Amino acid sequence: MRLIDKLTFSFQLYTRQRFKTVMTLLAVSIGVMSVVLLTGLSDGARQYVLREFSLLGKETLVVLPGRKETEGGIPPLTGEGTRDLTLEDAKALYQLSDVKEVIPIIAGLTQGNANGLSRELMVMGANNFLLPLFGIPIRLGHNLPESDLASYEPIAVIGDQVAKDLFPNKSPLGEWLKLGDRRFRIIGVLEPAGINFGTNMSDIVLIPVVSAQSLFNTPGLFRMIIKLKSEEVIEPCQDRCRKSYCRTPRWRARYHVSYPGRPAEIF
Repeated sequence: MRLIDKLTFSFQLYTRQRFKTVMTLLAVSIGVMSVVLLTGLSDGARQYVLREFSLLGKETLVVLPGRKETEGGIPPLTGEGTRDLTLEDAKALYQLSDVKEVIPIIAGLTQGNANGLSRELMVMGANNFLLPLFGIPIRLGHNLPESDLASYEPIAVIGDQVAKDLFPNKSPLGEWLKLGDRRFRIIGVLEPAGINFGTNMSDIVLIPVVSAQSLFNTPGLFRMIIKLKSEEVIEPCQDRCRKSYCRTPRWRARYHVSYPGRPAEIF
């Protein structure tokens, strides 16, 4: 059969079976579109994560809670892993020679009340190094004081939008903010800030990490951010972070450590 005959036969076959032809083309189109869409979303998420990491600088490690298993899957993104990070872990990492600062983080939502007004607030427990790391200046008052990671302090630094919503007609400095069933004295207000790690920093309340543990009744940390002394010590320090609590196979899954520019591994 000549080529022209094959083409004529195929054309007549498709035109006589219009419904089947249309359904086949539609199915193929949906399949191709789904693959392209999922690929685009995956690449977009990857680029977003890399951009967020780049804001922290190249000499930064991010430590996530570990998994019970040593293989497969991604680390928990909710801060609730089978191998919780604790303040004891943060204190241990402080002992590493290449570590400049360790920022333990707890995050959660709670109801905030002040000045007769109320709204849901994102509360972040950390220490005084978080704001310099994100490059967010203080507009009024001052930052959280230096902490030994052991003391409870009922103080808070609030975002610019929180101050506008709860204290529209006066300065919030020195005022009390009730979070859940606890009261915190406001010592600072942030400059208007953008989004860092998916959180609008103008809408947060920053409190000491021990106070956040008490507020949310949890010993586990959401993340730890490690600031190193230089970019050159990233890989050696990453290995030392693993070994800090990974001396036996049972604890190999304790940490998930990552840094900008390279996919992180599961331990």
